[in-house]
Amino acid sequence: MSETKPDQAVVLERVKSLLSEADSFEAVKFVNGLDEPMSVAKRYAGLVEALYSEERSIPDMITIGRAGLQYCLTKAEELSDEAPETAKSLKDAAKVISFNLAANVWPGWDADGIEISRRDSIAGLDAAKLNLRMVKELDEGPVPLSVSYWAIGAQHLALTDYPKALEAFASSMKSAAEGDNKGSEQLALGYIGITNLLSARKEMGQQQLDEAIAGLEEIGGDDSNFFIDQLRTALKVFSASTG
Repeated sequence: MSETKPDQAVVLERVKSLLSEADSFEAVKFVNGLDEPMSVAKRYAGLVEALYSEERSIPDMITIGRAGLQYCLTKAEELSDEAPETAKSLKDAAKVISFNLAANVWPGWDADGIEISRRDSIAGLDAAKLNLRMVKELDEGPVPLSVSYWAIGAQHLALTDYPKALEAFASSMKSAAEGDNKGSEQLALGYIGITNLLSARKEMGQQQLDEAIAGLEEIGGDDSNFFIDQLRTALKVFSASTG
């Protein structure tokens, strides 16, 4: 009879206990030994989500998320010859985890109960860079590239590195245009506007932000409304932090 695998709630409680009472290395050893590689990758993805949305623990989420990324990338390399499809799936898992980690440590969401430090943003930038690399290696096309460049720009914005933020948002806008995704194109323009507003190019930045919001209003729909709210929230958050 095969051993019954613990459900995710049990895994979460065990990981929390090990992080608190033992050390992160013991927690990672526990997760890595749960099952075969793809199941372990899914465990890590679930833990990243739970540690953020349920536990509101940014330090633990970063610790487990980075361990999960290292696991996925290491296993993908090990299996690249004997099981190339599994290796590709593990890279896809790394792509998902890296984006979620980067997004979860972005202060621009203004999420309740979440405090983001500069150190957290640096970890987020590193995860966003990995996400871009995975999207390129998996050859996912221009729209996913646009999202990856946005994540990099968002972290540069949080770190007040405005030149690099502008460069990443411009790449996001270009990739969205290549993929004929008007909403993402306008979103990137909006972030270019916010970055310019924060870096003392106020007239240009306001024009760009206004143009982006008008473009999103013309497109309409739930995604556009979400993007508009996102732009306004981000402007509020970063204007307060730099003012």
